[in-house]
Amino acid sequence: MFTLLLLVLIFCSQNSEQVAIHFMSMHLEQVPLFTALLGTLATGLLIGFLGGMITGSKSKREDIRKTTQDRDEKLSPTTEPDSKT
Repeated sequence: MFTLLLLVLIFCSQNSEQVAIHFMSMHLEQVPLFTALLGTLATGLLIGFLGGMITGSKSKREDIRKTTQDRDEKLSPTTEPDSKT
């Protein structure tokens, strides 16, 4: 963990020049480059995490539905037509 923190601090110290950010109607002047990059990284991680949660919950719902159907099939009596020939 200490190594990761050290790497982040080195990254921040080497990328401290000021940049202007223009996104849609938002205009930010004089933002450190590392702030913009780390903000972008954090936003991407958040979107990925939320996307994974949505996919995971969909998969869990499908598993629950299949388990419920299997249980219902086992509990309901199966009636086979009598064959009289």
